[in-house]
Amino acid sequence: MRDRDRHRRHPHDRRRRQRARRGHPRRAGPTALSAAAQYRGRHERASGSVHGRAGARSPGHELGQTRGHRRRTDAVAGRQRHRGGDEDPGPRRLRRLALHHDRPGHRASTRRGRRRDCHAAGIDDRLGPGCAGLGRRATHRRTGGCAGGRGRGHRRAVRRSAGHGSRGGRVPDQHRHLALGRSALDGRGDAPGSDRRKTRLSRRTHAAQRARHPVQPRRRPGGSGPLSARPGGDVVIVGGGVIGCSIAYYLSVSGARVTLLERSTLAAGASGVAAGMLAPQVEAPFADPFFELALLGRAEHGPLAERLLDEVGLDVEYRATGILRVARTEAERADLQRQYRWQSARGLAAEWVDSDDLGRREPLLSGVAGRLLAGGLWLADEGQVRSPRLVQALALAAAQRGARIMEGTWVVRLCVSGGRVTGVQTPSGTVGADSVVLAAGVWSPDLARGIDLEVPVQPVKGQVVSLRGLGKRPRQVIWSGECYLVPRPDGEVVLGATEEEGNYDARPTLAGLHRLTEAALEVVPAAGGFVVDGVWAGLRPAAPDRYPIIGWAPGGEGLFLATAHYRNGVLLGPLTGRHGADRILAGTPPGEFAPFGPDRFI
Repeated sequence: MRDRDRHRRHPHDRRRRQRARRGHPRRAGPTALSAAAQYRGRHERASGSVHGRAGARSPGHELGQTRGHRRRTDAVAGRQRHRGGDEDPGPRRLRRLALHHDRPGHRASTRRGRRRDCHAAGIDDRLGPGCAGLGRRATHRRTGGCAGGRGRGHRRAVRRSAGHGSRGGRVPDQHRHLALGRSALDGRGDAPGSDRRKTRLSRRTHAAQRARHPVQPRRRPGGSGPLSARPGGDVVIVGGGVIGCSIAYYLSVSGARVTLLERSTLAAGASGVAAGMLAPQVEAPFADPFFELALLGRAEHGPLAERLLDEVGLDVEYRATGILRVARTEAERADLQRQYRWQSARGLAAEWVDSDDLGRREPLLSGVAGRLLAGGLWLADEGQVRSPRLVQALALAAAQRGARIMEGTWVVRLCVSGGRVTGVQTPSGTVGADSVVLAAGVWSPDLARGIDLEVPVQPVKGQVVSLRGLGKRPRQVIWSGECYLVPRPDGEVVLGATEEEGNYDARPTLAGLHRLTEAALEVVPAAGGFVVDGVWAGLRPAAPDRYPIIGWAPGGEGLFLATAHYRNGVLLGPLTGRHGADRILAGTPPGEFAPFGPDRFI
C-alpha cells in the first residue's frame, strides 16, 4: 500500500487530494488541516517514517484540534506583530529578565528559587539581585527598584552571569519566632492583617534609588493598625546600616528591648556598597587618636565574625588578605617609606617592597613594576569583610534575641516631651522609647533639624565597579593613590572608589566609571581584560573634619547620635555598636570615643 493511502479515511486528507486534482491552491488558515494532521505530515517529511492507519475522528476531537491550531496561529501572529517579522519563531523560549544588581559582588541566579549559599541550616542569602529585603519587599523586574520605596544607593547592571551558591536547604519555619519583618504600612509587611510570614528571611539587602528628603510612603489596602498599638522598646534605632544593626545587636545581647526602623531595606545605603576593607594602616600618615580608634575597630572583626557564624550560621567573609599599596612617583615612594618606618617602630606589620620585587609579590604587577611603579608597602594585617553579609548577620543575631527589625518604616520626626526625646513618629503612629539612636547616615540631619539640632553631616558620593577576572585576579588588595582593587573569595574584584562631595544623586555616572577605569589601568594594565559585572554608587555620611560623630546630643536628652563615619563605617561599625550599647545602658564614659563626640560641633 502506498504511503499516501494510509490516511485516506481522514476527511482532511480526502479534501486535500481533491483540491490537488482540481489544481486549486491549498487553503491557509486553521481550517485547512488539523494540528494532528500537520504534525504527521511534518514528521513524515523530516524522518521518512509512516504513522499507523488513523482511525475515525469524532466531531468533538476535530473541533478541539481546530481550536488548538487556531490558538497556536493567533499566538504566532501576535509575536510577529511585536517583532515585525514574518517567520514562525518556533517553540517559545524563556526570556531572561534585565535585572539590576542589588548587591555588589553578587551575580544573578539562573533560577527563580532561593539562593542557597549561606550556612548549613539554609538561611536565605539576601544578597542576590532582584530579591526582596528582610521584609521581602518585591523588586521591579526591569529596574530592580522597590515598589513604593527608594534607597540610598542605585545599581546599574552591565552584565549578568550565572549565579553561584551551595545546595543547602532551608529548615522549614526555622525563624518563626524572630520579630523580623516590614511594617504593614502598605499591607505587605509581617504585622497582623498582612499575608506575609515572618518565618522566611528574604535575600535582598542592597540599595534601591534613594530620595533626597524624607517622603512618607503611600498607604495601600490591607495594612494593619498603627505602630503605636504595639508595645514600644527601651531603645528605638533609626537606620538599618552597619552602625544601626551593630548597636541593635549589642543592645539585644545586654537584654534591652530594641526596635530598629529602616525606611528602605537593611544595608540600603553606604553599608551596602562599601568595599568592606578593614584598613587603618594604609592611609595613616601618622599616629593620632583616630588611628588608635581604627586599630581597635579592626581588632573587633575577627572574633565577631566567628561569633556570628556560630549564632546565625552566616559567614561574613572576614579575611586577613593584606594590602599592597604601590607608589607611582618618587614623592609617593618617600611618603610610603616614612609611613613604613613609624609603623614598624610601633610593632605593626609593615614591609617595604622594592619595585623589582613587586612582580613577585603580585603577578599582575609584573609588567609595570620597575617601569611605572617606584615600590610598595605590604601591610599583612589589613583585611576585608563582606559588608552586606555583616549587616544581615548582625540583624539576624539581634532578632534571635528579641529585637524587632522593621523595614519600610519611615520616621517622620522625633517626638519630644519636657525637653527629652521620647520616641519617633511614623506615618502609622508613634513608637515610644526611653532612648533614641539616630544612625540614619546622610539623612540624620533632616530628623535632628526637627528638634532644632544641627548635625553637620554632608554626603560624599562614592562609585564602585564590580569586575570578574577571567582566569586571573589579584592575590591581595592592590591600593594606589587613586583607586583600589579588592579580590573577593567568589572571584569578584571590586574597583573603587570616587569621592564626590555634596552630591545626593546616588546613581552611577559615566564620568565616575571613566575615572576609576583610567586609574586602574594605569597601575594594573592586566585589569583591561576583566569583565565589568556591575556599577553602583552610595552616599557616605561625612562631618567637616571627616571623623565620626558619636555620643549623646547636647540639649537633646534621650537622643544618641551615631553617624558621620565617612569611609570607616564598616571598620568602626562593631566597635561603635559595643561602645554605644554600653553608654546607653550603663552610662559608661566615652573613653576612646571622647574626641569624636557631637559637642565639638554643637
